[in-house]
Amino acid sequence: MEYVIIMFIIILAGIIQGTSGFGFGLVALGLISLLINIKDASIMLAVAGFSINLILLWRLRKYYKTDRMLPVIVSAAIGAPFGVMFLLDCNVEIIRKLLGIILFITLLQRINPCLSGKRWDPFWLGIPAGFLGGALSGAFGTGGPPVVAYTASQDFEKHRYVACVQAVLGIGAISRIIFLSINGAFTREIIALSIPGIFFAVIGACIGTTLLKKISDKLMKMIINLLLLILSVKYFLF
Repeated sequence: MEYVIIMFIIILAGIIQGTSGFGFGLVALGLISLLINIKDASIMLAVAGFSINLILLWRLRKYYKTDRMLPVIVSAAIGAPFGVMFLLDCNVEIIRKLLGIILFITLLQRINPCLSGKRWDPFWLGIPAGFLGGALSGAFGTGGPPVVAYTASQDFEKHRYVACVQAVLGIGAISRIIFLSINGAFTREIIALSIPGIFFAVIGACIGTTLLKKISDKLMKMIINLLLLILSVKYFLF
């Protein structure tokens, strides 16, 4: 039963990322770590998260342009190994508290127009955003908040916005998978969950991109914001 719930969560998280451009790691890690060890959950979601980045970028490839995104992409690749080292060496309880903080900061970013709607100029401000996003991806697979903050501020059309976010998160994910592998983090148990997780993550992402044109932006934002609030309180206080 636990296995079925985990796969359902992965589909749900994939749908959210497909419609909003990010959120797979935040939602999946936040919910799955209620069932299994948070470090194992983070490692298990690495490959599934990358598969979503890849499928979304492929489906939206005609909208992607490197303009203004190169500094973010390069710095994300550099930041990811630092996040992996933190994940493998840090106390689980500290990770849980930090995850709660990250979730809450993401919520504030989404509801505060000063944070979500202001363009970051000059473009080199993408360097710290990319590095922090890469580090968060390496540790938790949750690099979305700083990357989304920068990308959303560029006033891209929504399809280009989603494609650009996937490019940055995908580069961070590749770096993360490499360093997790080098450190022997992928055990048999984690691999047994990772492989089917790829399949269900892609299904969710495909559903999400289909809904991207149909679902109400207001309703989706309300659902995601409520979920972020509940999970942030859960991990920070309990």
